[in-house]
Amino acid sequence: MFKPFQGQFLELENALSNAAFIDLLREHGITKKRKNVSTKSRQSESQRVVTPSVDNIEGPRPTVPMREFKNSLEKKIGTFNVKIDNLQEAPEDFRCRAIDQDWVAEIKSSIRQAPGELVTKVPVMIPLNVATDPYQFQESMLDGVLYLIGGNHVVKACKELLEEEKENEEFRSYSNISADVFLGLSPEQAKMIGYHHNSKTTTKKVLFQDQVLQAREIYLKHREEGEDAWKETATIILGNLHERTYTKKSLSLVLSVASHEEDVFFQIERLFELWNSRNSMKDFPQQIFKNIPCVEGPKICQYLRRVEQLKDIKTVAEEISKDRKKRILEQVFTSRTGCQTWEEASERYALHAEKMEEFLDSIKVSQRLVPTDFIKFCDEAVRQEVPVDLNTVVTVNVSVELNEKQREYLDQERRKFEMKICKGLKKLKTAAEE
Repeated sequence: MFKPFQGQFLELENALSNAAFIDLLREHGITKKRKNVSTKSRQSESQRVVTPSVDNIEGPRPTVPMREFKNSLEKKIGTFNVKIDNLQEAPEDFRCRAIDQDWVAEIKSSIRQAPGELVTKVPVMIPLNVATDPYQFQESMLDGVLYLIGGNHVVKACKELLEEEKENEEFRSYSNISADVFLGLSPEQAKMIGYHHNSKTTTKKVLFQDQVLQAREIYLKHREEGEDAWKETATIILGNLHERTYTKKSLSLVLSVASHEEDVFFQIERLFELWNSRNSMKDFPQQIFKNIPCVEGPKICQYLRRVEQLKDIKTVAEEISKDRKKRILEQVFTSRTGCQTWEEASERYALHAEKMEEFLDSIKVSQRLVPTDFIKFCDEAVRQEVPVDLNTVVTVNVSVELNEKQREYLDQERRKFEMKICKGLKKLKTAAEE
């Protein structure tokens, strides 16, 4: 396809829409619309803007080319009237999403209110075990099984109506349906066609959990390419499938959830299934996933299992948020008091460490924002530390010969013992002052 621009032609193989065409022009600084002027008043050849050739324009990544959608359209055999009983759900690799029975019920109700109206044309494909190349097509193939790659909800609604209204002639027209028939589609091409169909009809919106499951498939196929590469691939593929413009930033939470370890993602899938069984038309609450990256690995599964047990996402999300804040405060307290570990800080400044819980509900905390009041609290702990000369309280004499590991162990135990004594003395002093 060629588009004329100021006397020159620019080949735009990858521009599937006006928006894509304009974006391509903007990339090369050609953003102004040319005025309608006569031939005589046009600029000389040397003054004209030289448009770059396609050879000099860097196209999309080869793994997810924009032309894939055009290639899939070329595999369309034609439009035919087919028996609805021949239509079956496609294998899992070729599906856009699972069937939502609530959405089927809504479509069914809509058809009941206005029976006899034309039902949307649906895209179908001939199974690959029947034929793999469009040139192999024979019309007799339409009498066998055909896989739905879009319009699954409409077809299921029609089938259920035909079953429920066997004696009602108004619904007989739904025994056959108009279908765009494809042959030789890959799973990715089938999904593109399906999402394109869904975007042109009144359809269920793409939910957060749908995006995560789609991104997971892409992650498993492309993760060996590296984090940046697979995320770039996922951004382009999901954009093509949903016919939207995405960035890695706009999909950051989706991509983060999709790339969890297998045991964690198993729990996530279980939660999605549980949620969809009760709230099939709503997005899964995302807050629980926004705080998970700050939680230690083993704890993630524990929290997700608690969601399943309690069936209360909000409560567990608050628990995760509190745990996240606690870890941040522990890190700040440890650093501010000059200790090496939280264990050391909590022993050395036991009274203040115990009071730290009070800050969890009263202040906002993040990695970038720690309130001044808490910094003052940490400094106060250092100033109020009770100095204890432990050498006057405890004397440990060791008369045996020790190797290096034994000495290291003994020093470690001595420090623990000293801190324990120090903690006890502090409590005694505080009690006496009160």
